[in-house]
Amino acid sequence: MSCRQLCVAVSCAIAAFGAKADKVFEGLTEVSDVSVLNNADGNVVLGRGTLKYTGSSGTVSKNIVLQPSGGNTDTTIDVVDANTVLTVSGNMTQPSDGHFLKKGAGTLRLSGTDSGQRLGCGSGNINTDGDGTVAWDENGYATVGIFPFVLAEGRILVDGNGSQVDIGNSEWSDANIGGMPRGTAASATFEVANGAFARFHHGWAALWGHGTEEAPQDATLYVHDGGTARFEGRLRLLNFAEGTGTGRILIDNGLLDVNMLLYHDNCGGAETSIILTNNASLILRLSDDNGLEEVCNARMTMDVTHSSTAQMSRLAIDNAATVRVRNGSVLKSDYSRLAEFNAGWPRGNYFFDGGTWGSWTTVISEWGGLSENLTVGAGGMVLHTDGIAYLSAVPRAASGAEASASLSKTGSGSVAFRAGTALPLNVADGFASFTECAMLPYAPQNVTVQSGAGLVAAGEGVLSGKTVSLTDGAKVAFSAKGARNDSGHWAFNNGARRLTDGTADPCCMEGNWSHGSAWVAQRLRVDRSFTLAFETAGTCGQTARGSLFAVFHNSPDGTSAIGENFSAVGLDKNIKNGFAIGVILHDMRFSWGSSTGDDSTIKWKETDYNLDLGFSNAEMLGTHEGPTSWRVAYDCGAHTLTLRIRTAGGKETSYVRGNVDLASLCGGNEAYFGFASAKWDQECFWGGQVANLRELGGEERGVVRTGGGLTAPAGAEVAISLAPTEFANGFTAGSLSYGDGTVLNVSEKAMRASGVPAYVAFDSLTGSGTLVKKGSGNLGFQRPPANAAANVRIAEGGLVLRKEPLEPLSASPCGGWSFSKSAAQEYLPSTDFWSASNGIRLGASGSDSFDYINSRSRVRVAGDWRMHFKAGTLDRDSGTRFYMVLHDNAKGVETQPSDISLRQDNSRDNNRFVMFWYFGEVWEGWKQRMNADGVPPEGQTPWLADADYGRRYDPVNFCTAIAENAGLVDVTIEHDAELKRVRCILEQGGNCVTNDFENMTVSPVNDDGCAYIHFNRDPEGKPARIEITDFSFEQLDSEDVFASAPYAAAVKIDVGAGTISLDSPVAGGIFKLAESLAVADGAIVRVSSYDKAATLDLGVPSCAGDTLSINADANSTVRIAALPNVVSKMLVDGGTFELPAGMNASNAKLELLNGAKIRTSGNIAIGRVSVNGALQSQGVYTAGNCAFVEGDGSVRIGRGMVMILR
Repeated sequence: MSCRQLCVAVSCAIAAFGAKADKVFEGLTEVSDVSVLNNADGNVVLGRGTLKYTGSSGTVSKNIVLQPSGGNTDTTIDVVDANTVLTVSGNMTQPSDGHFLKKGAGTLRLSGTDSGQRLGCGSGNINTDGDGTVAWDENGYATVGIFPFVLAEGRILVDGNGSQVDIGNSEWSDANIGGMPRGTAASATFEVANGAFARFHHGWAALWGHGTEEAPQDATLYVHDGGTARFEGRLRLLNFAEGTGTGRILIDNGLLDVNMLLYHDNCGGAETSIILTNNASLILRLSDDNGLEEVCNARMTMDVTHSSTAQMSRLAIDNAATVRVRNGSVLKSDYSRLAEFNAGWPRGNYFFDGGTWGSWTTVISEWGGLSENLTVGAGGMVLHTDGIAYLSAVPRAASGAEASASLSKTGSGSVAFRAGTALPLNVADGFASFTECAMLPYAPQNVTVQSGAGLVAAGEGVLSGKTVSLTDGAKVAFSAKGARNDSGHWAFNNGARRLTDGTADPCCMEGNWSHGSAWVAQRLRVDRSFTLAFETAGTCGQTARGSLFAVFHNSPDGTSAIGENFSAVGLDKNIKNGFAIGVILHDMRFSWGSSTGDDSTIKWKETDYNLDLGFSNAEMLGTHEGPTSWRVAYDCGAHTLTLRIRTAGGKETSYVRGNVDLASLCGGNEAYFGFASAKWDQECFWGGQVANLRELGGEERGVVRTGGGLTAPAGAEVAISLAPTEFANGFTAGSLSYGDGTVLNVSEKAMRASGVPAYVAFDSLTGSGTLVKKGSGNLGFQRPPANAAANVRIAEGGLVLRKEPLEPLSASPCGGWSFSKSAAQEYLPSTDFWSASNGIRLGASGSDSFDYINSRSRVRVAGDWRMHFKAGTLDRDSGTRFYMVLHDNAKGVETQPSDISLRQDNSRDNNRFVMFWYFGEVWEGWKQRMNADGVPPEGQTPWLADADYGRRYDPVNFCTAIAENAGLVDVTIEHDAELKRVRCILEQGGNCVTNDFENMTVSPVNDDGCAYIHFNRDPEGKPARIEITDFSFEQLDSEDVFASAPYAAAVKIDVGAGTISLDSPVAGGIFKLAESLAVADGAIVRVSSYDKAATLDLGVPSCAGDTLSINADANSTVRIAALPNVVSKMLVDGGTFELPAGMNASNAKLELLNGAKIRTSGNIAIGRVSVNGALQSQGVYTAGNCAFVEGDGSVRIGRGMVMILR
């Protein structure tokens, strides 16, 4: 098989060798002794033909000049015997066009030093044929012409410390090793050894496996023992489909340096391989496109072992390829611009066993795509970064290493675990970050944070299942989730990328017409009103019709870009629900749709085309003058989505789309938000960059519940940093286990200018001794912590007491309720969801499924309340059951006749109250209450847990067809906590039946007596539809709504010098402390309620000194049950001081400052009272001239004197 030849035109100078006669060989010349060549007077000139050397090893001291006579002619040196080394100590040069061919099994060694070896000048090249070797041990050049360097078979060896061989000098020429057999089945090897350096100056170089199954031909690059091979262009590993030969790279204590893209192209041959061992190095540098990339679903293995390093800026391989990093080796990924979170790419296989995946720069790195095949052996895996790295793959234990595989984080930077892992993690340096999982559920995990290192928790539930051990000096940072450009909050696929400034670039790389998308990796709430803001700017500059889409969707893998003509959004998975806004250069389109069945795309149900916004092409998504600003505002109640656009030049426009229910469209109360680029034709690569994404306005006082358990030993000091937003100021971990003297040093990253301060809280506190809170930040209690026989001392900063906001059930389906599929399809559209003429329908016509709605917020059911709604069937079918359930599971429940189970895992949740009715000829009612501990009796289903199961109460007449009867049934359910009674009143057409359920305590087993509300239809084979309208829930007890149970359980709090902040969701909230507040001598009880008036009930405070000092803002009331005996002075600065009726403090002094007031409901006695430093004289005062007093009681000041309060 003849050689494939390419070439480069370069002129070469012929050296002057003096006037001595040259010895010229033409045609076929056989030489058996080197003396025939050495006794030439001048140079040895080899013309067109072959010099066949059959002798023993020897040295030619003369210069050899190659003159193949131009064109496609060859000058050939054939060293026949494999044991023969023919050395040329003079210089071998080729001043004319044509090709040099080395043949034979022996070795041709080039050792000349005068001006270096120069082969393949002009329009020529150098080839080898057979099993032999061309060896350089001094500097030299090969193929500086316009034909390629071809090592078809045999071996080229660049040897000798300090020697350098340059192959080619033009970016247009190529180099082929293997792939061009000349009639034999020999493999091809290019070898660089012993400190030598080989440089390829070509645009493309290939290791080209070939041959047949019977006679495979491999192509190998072998660099060892200090050798270096550098490729100025691209190096390919490729095989032909018809052959089994393979391209291979073996680096053994050597260096391979590739300037551009190293990838393999294996379309059916043997598996290509890259092996680095014994301190070997592989470096891919300079370009954003650098990396190891698959083509043609190739099989490839890269094995990095024995302290070797593979460095690259791009790694895109599919599931047929494997990367192994073992025995102290490093996969070094220093991304400068291109992100590699590629949901659209195949995902590859990775194995680490004593290896490191790392970055030693401060750039942003993306590791692992979405690979679910990242396995870790018994030697563990190190994750090292000095910048920011996002690990999107999921580390798992390799087979056989389940008990020993582990992860370690090193380096000063942060690694964000996007997909979680169950492997133990040791954070030795820098930070490990857990953000809201975009791909997989969180797994149980043990995490150890060493001194000086840190853990970042950013999002709901990110530490769930994790046991975090904090050593002395460890750090924990809590961050609120939301739409923003912060690190760790973006995900990418299909060539989309993150720029160094954090800007998201959904546009694919220039010249690539495939689609890309970028999205916020954390889900955003879409069951509420919100406004998203961002800026866009064009990237590639074309004027063709490109586009940028802002998309709400529910796929954790993101979306591909919008399809041809904006017809679809999809990826390799089914996106069941989605909503999109499309913006293109020439038009703007609002579109929404969903996919069903196996369809992997969103089919647009509605599209507004060609909306004239009055913008030019350049203005639409930003110009050189500056970016374009966008606002996407969603009004949950009105179901409208408003798009506002403002250019850098100040031009503004807006568009409003009605009838948009994001929660229903996206299939839940949370969705992903992102951007996708799209092509209008293959000439368009424009997509636009997105910067400064953020959320404006919205809800305040949100809480981020990270879950998990933190442990800090006695005497350890742990630093906790809080990064609140305007939407969330509270952070709650699941539990804290501490020892005596454990210190939490809490700080706030950006102090809020006003409002309730940020705080960290724990659902449970366990430990002995005293937990100390230091720092300017705050410790919080937002639920009474379980098992909290704890002592807490506020040495610095403050304490936040927060009540759970019991959000009212919204008048809109997006605001208050989640739906089963049939219910969501059948809800009656209206801007007023629970209006008299509109409501919810459970069950599509003819459906025999269990359908339900579930409230997204909880209501307090432990106190007195009243629920009201209207209900009835739309069909005559009897036998349909209708349920109302109070429960405490945020995931919702699915009710069936014989059981009640969770929707997701089928585990029973018995902590609930159930009432249901049977729609037959009459409305019949049952009631049922589960055991207090939530566990049914042995051998019984939860339905048998109450003795009253099956009891029928007085029925009310009910006609099954609404159109033919007196209307819906009016249902009122009232709960009286004191009487332990549930009353159900059913009214219809003038008939009224009242049933009282006695001895009923509706109080789910939880901390705050709150529950979700659930309505369910059980058709029992009857496809009756249920309609519910006019829903309302009213809390009847007011004062104790937020304080029915002791607020801080058994926690003993030493207020120290801090401020107690009361965060009440409504005015009038009361905060009780079960244990006495400890007030140190000289300490001040500082209380602030901010914008919602609230009361702090201290009970009987424990005071170390004789003075009880209180400093409160105008909205705060401080209440005590009695005055400690040791207290002789009460100093109240601001706010209201509430004293119990009958209190006798005749030996004490009360000082009121800065508008402070006292309040009492009965008679009290105080020795002396002063207001702003003026002593109040003995006598009788009325409310008119004693404004510092409130209430209906009286205060006696001094002996025999009474103050009358009106």
